[in-house]
Order: sequence, then C-alpha cells, then structure tokens
Amino acid sequence: MELFFKIDEDFLLNHTLSNAEKGVKCNAKYEKSLDEFIHTAKDKDRKSYESFLNGIKDNKVIHFVEEMKRTTMWKRIMMQTSEYGKMVRDEWASNQARSLKIMEDLTGTSLDTEFEVFITHPGILNSQTIGEKKISFGGWRPDLKNVHTLFLWNEIMKIVFDDNTVENAIRETMCLEELRIRMNLGKYPPYIGSENLNSTKDQIMPLWGKYVKLKTKHLPSFVEEAQILHKFEK
Repeated sequence: MELFFKIDEDFLLNHTLSNAEKGVKCNAKYEKSLDEFIHTAKDKDRKSYESFLNGIKDNKVIHFVEEMKRTTMWKRIMMQTSEYGKMVRDEWASNQARSLKIMEDLTGTSLDTEFEVFITHPGILNSQTIGEKKISFGGWRPDLKNVHTLFLWNEIMKIVFDDNTVENAIRETMCLEELRIRMNLGKYPPYIGSENLNSTKDQIMPLWGKYVKLKTKHLPSFVEEAQILHKFEK
C-alpha cells in the first residue's frame, strides 16, 4: 500500500474558493486566514468570484483565479496547507506498515495498491474519493491520535466496499473503530464515524465481534451475512 501525497495548486485553489464559506470549518486556528482569503476574493472581483462559485469558467473567471494566486492571502493558504501536508505524510509514514498489517488481517486479503492523495487546507473538513485511486483530504485535527491514518484508510477501503448503508457501516467499523482501538487502545462504542450509521453498527456488532476473532477471515461472506441480518431486522 503506497500513498503519494501532493499539493496541486489549481486543485487547492478551486477547493478553497468553493468551500471556504459553505464548507465545514473545523479548526478555529485557520478561520481568520480563510475569512481574509474570501474577503480578498470579493474585494478583487465579486462578480467573478460569484461566477466561479456558479461553475462559470469564462475568460474573466480564469483571469480572476490567476490573480488570486498572486495575493498574499493565497501564499498564506499555501504555506498552511504545506505544513499540514507534511504532518499527514509523517503520520502515515510512521503508521503505514503497522496499519497495513492490521487491515490485511481484518479484510483477509492483500491490499497491494497505490493512491494519490491531494492535500487540501487544514481549516476545511474534507475526505472524499475524487476518481479512481485518488483521494482529496484535509482539515482533520490531531485531537485523536492517528486520526489521519484512520480516515485515510476509511477512504482507501471504498475500493473494497459498495456504497450502501450496511457496507458503509462495516467500512467505518473496520477503519474508524477496530483499527482505532488496535492502534490507540480503548473500546467502541462510542463510535467516531458518521452518526447516521450508528444504529447499523449496533445491529451488526454481534456478527462483527465473532468475525474479528476468526484466524482466517473472508470479508465477502461477512458482508453477505450482515446484509441478510439488516434486511430481516429492519
């Protein structure tokens, strides 16, 4: 399992401009920088900024974006993102081998693949797949030990699981709960993932408790069993 971390200036600028106001701000440390960046964008050309938010990419908007790259506020955003990216890379490097061993045990299979991870600003919560083996990631605070490792695995494992309630609950239970206690100790519940999946996690927990104790695991069989349980206990 290899992750290649990068900061793509155009991608970062688009993400920051699009989400600095409407996105989830997750760290008070960076709110002033984000607010000042948006104020700069509005003062420079409010109409082009609004056109950008509406998905318009005409010559005026392209010129506006290029002008934003030259601002002091943007240089600050880039610096903050670079520092955050180093923290994420360093954490992953220190946890890569250990977390991979745990995840291969939990899945019962080899996880030999590669991903590109596009780092975004630390003040905007962001974790999503943006294409085949590409992840957009930013904003997670290290309040929880190894938090970046946990949520990176939660994105990586979307290549294994389908997008439905049961499989999302299994993925989060595996990556955010079981991996967490194996790396950090502790217990679950309480859960740290999506609140809307908590009831499904509770529902599959007896099956999951038996599954994690198996010496030889077959994830597809467990998923099928959990789907049947969910269907009959709705």
